Amino acid sequence: MLIGLVALRLSGDYFAIVTLFVGQAFVVFVNNVDPGTLGGVNGLFGLDNFHSFGAQIQSPLGFYYLALAMTVVMAAILHLLDTSRTGRAWRALRDDPLAAEAMTMPVNKLKVMAFSFAAMVGALAGTVFAAQQDTVFPTNFTANILILIYACLVLGGVGSIAGAVLGGIVVTAAENMLSSPTDAGYLFYGLILIALVMRVRPWRNLAAVLAGVVALGYATHAIVSAISPDAVAGSPGSVGWIGSAVRGYVIVPNRPATFGNVLYVVMICGLIAIVRLKGIRQLIAVIVTIYVAACCWESRLIVNPAITTQIMLGAILIVTMAARPNGLLGTRRVEVV
Repeated sequence: MLIGLVALRLSGDYFAIVTLFVGQAFVVFVNNVDPGTLGGVNGLFGLDNFHSFGAQIQSPLGFYYLALAMTVVMAAILHLLDTSRTGRAWRALRDDPLAAEAMTMPVNKLKVMAFSFAAMVGALAGTVFAAQQDTVFPTNFTANILILIYACLVLGGVGSIAGAVLGGIVVTAAENMLSSPTDAGYLFYGLILIALVMRVRPWRNLAAVLAGVVALGYATHAIVSAISPDAVAGSPGSVGWIGSAVRGYVIVPNRPATFGNVLYVVMICGLIAIVRLKGIRQLIAVIVTIYVAACCWESRLIVNPAITTQIMLGAILIVTMAARPNGLLGTRRVEVV
């Protein structure tokens, strides 16, 4: 509530910057306090589990069902709140603050209420997290966690309870898949295939692109291996049948780090070219960019899951927002003219 009162005059990106600053300031503050009070950099240990009538929740499965039940209950409460008079006022304030104020709505009071209610939901989730972990550290609340939460909301659709749940499932599943070399390969190549099927038309162009990607890869690998065997002496980052399938397809040298960095820059340039070009030139740029992306993935990105997670989530958000600016389940904003 206090933060909301301070930031009343801000909106949009400026309001988001204030919340990011407060979150970062909290981490710095807790890291520098006396360990005897808030734990400091050492964190807090031995926190209580959930317990009632002599029973305690200690197993991961028990906490899963607890979190699931709390999510369902909170979603029902927030739905009732969203369809109430206050919820309709919040939507009006989101769509057009000036129009809401002109209709005598208490704009400042509504903003502080929305900020406080959101904080209450976050605090409730924090109690489950702390009890399940049994410990909490300042690093549990860094800006990376906040960025993941924003990604969930933007992907699912701002203003949609079901969208927030769906966004959380998609982002969490993608993050967990990227931590596994096998599942990460499924996600990377699966997203490329889905994007091609959805965007490349007519179907003969799609067939030409797929055939061109396959032919370019094997031809390039054969030429490079004939010129310099050391240039393809490295092993792909993927494991399992995907690693075996791309071993004679992608170029991975003995020391792939620098090679992968260069390919990453080339891949970004290729994506820009795809947006700018049209017709047959665009299809050629798609074929080359996909092969460069595969080489970059196998030589650099898949072996750095922390960095790759951020890149992949950013790519998923960009593609989603380009296809659906309001998110997967978001509603269109109403502009009052």
